[in-house]
Amino acid sequence: MIIFRYLSKEVLHTLVAITAILLLVFLSNLFVRYLGYAAKGNIPVGLVLKLVAIQIPYLLGLLLPLGFFIAVLLAYGRLYVDSEMTVLLACGMSRLRLINMTVALAAILSSLIAGMTFWMIPHLLTYRNNLMAQAREDAATQVLFPGTFQQLNDGAQVVYVESLDDKRNHARNLFLVSGSDETTHEITQRNSDMKPGLTSGPTLISAARAYRLTEPEKHAQYAVLEDGYRYVGLPGRLDYSITQFATLGFRLNQRVIEPSDREENLPTSQLWKDYGKSPKYGAEIQWRIAMPVAAIVLAFLGVALSKINPRKGKYAQLLPATAVAIIYANLLFVARNAIRSENISAEWGMWYVHLVFLTLAIVLLKRERIYRYYRRLVMRLFPLSQQDAS
Repeated sequence: MIIFRYLSKEVLHTLVAITAILLLVFLSNLFVRYLGYAAKGNIPVGLVLKLVAIQIPYLLGLLLPLGFFIAVLLAYGRLYVDSEMTVLLACGMSRLRLINMTVALAAILSSLIAGMTFWMIPHLLTYRNNLMAQAREDAATQVLFPGTFQQLNDGAQVVYVESLDDKRNHARNLFLVSGSDETTHEITQRNSDMKPGLTSGPTLISAARAYRLTEPEKHAQYAVLEDGYRYVGLPGRLDYSITQFATLGFRLNQRVIEPSDREENLPTSQLWKDYGKSPKYGAEIQWRIAMPVAAIVLAFLGVALSKINPRKGKYAQLLPATAVAIIYANLLFVARNAIRSENISAEWGMWYVHLVFLTLAIVLLKRERIYRYYRRLVMRLFPLSQQDAS
C-alpha cells in the first residue's frame, strides 16, 4: 500500500497539472468562439461564460484518458531516470504488480469518465439547448447597449437606441439602418400614407419609441416602432422613398447556434431503447463506451512506453507516445463516422480499435521476452560454430 500510494500520488499530481493545461487551452478556444458569436449578436454576452462552463465536463471526458496516459509516461519515466523504479523492481516488485496498480487507478478514472459520458454530459447538453432556446427569444434585445451603434444579423443591420427600460423590452429614440427594405415588415398602419415598394435599396428608420412583440405560434419576434420615418433608396440617386409611419415592425434576428449532433443530447437509456432505429444512435452509444475503455487501454500503453533508458531522460518517449495516442483518438473518430455512415455495424463498433491498441500494449510489455525468443529462434535456424562466430 505504501508503494501504491506513492505511485498514485506521482501519477495523480501529474494528471491534474496536465489536464488543467489541456482544459485551459480548449476552454480558451471555446471562449473566443462564443465571444465571436456574442459580438455578432447571435447570443447574449452574459451567456458566454455559462456556455463555456457547461462544456467543461464534456472536455474532461475527452481529455482525462489522454491526460492519464501522459501522466503515467512522465511519472514513471522520472522514476526510471532517477533509478527509483529499478530499485523497486530489484526489491521484489514485479512488472505485473506495477501494471495492476496502474490499471486500478485507470479503473477508478474510467468509472468517473463513464459517469460523465453516460449521465452528466447528456443532461448538461440538454440544459445548454434550453439556454439557447431562451437566448433565441432574447438575443436581439440582450445584445443592445444604449448610446452605442451596434451590428445585428452579421452586419446586415446597424441599430442605435438612446435608452432601454429595466426589462429591455421598450426603447426610446431608435435609429436603424438595414441593407434592404425586404427586412422590414409592416404590422399595422395607422394614420400614415406608407407605400412600401416604391423603390429598393438600403433602409434607414428612425422612431421615437420601440417595443418587442412575440408571436409564439411562429416562434418569431418583431421590433415594433412607433412615430417615425423610413427612408429607402440608393445613395447618390434622387428616387428616395420617404415615409412617415405611426406603427412599423421588422423581424428580429432569429439565428442561434444549434448543436451539430442532436443524438448527443439524448439520455443513454433512450439511446439503448432506440439503438436500432438510427446508425447515429449506435455511433453515439459506442462513443460513450469508448472513452472509459480508452482510459484502460491507454493505461497499458503508458506502462509499456514509460520504460526508458535513464541516459535518455524522462521525456525521451513523450513524442512517439503522444503520436500513438493521437492515432488512437483519430481512429476512434474515424470509426464513429463509419458507424454513422453504416460502413461498419454498430455491434462491431469501435471495439476493433481498442483491440488493436491493447494488443500493441501487450506486445510492448512483452517486447524483451519476444526479443529473446526471436534471438533463440534465429540461433536455432542458423547455427554458427564458435570458429565462424569468431
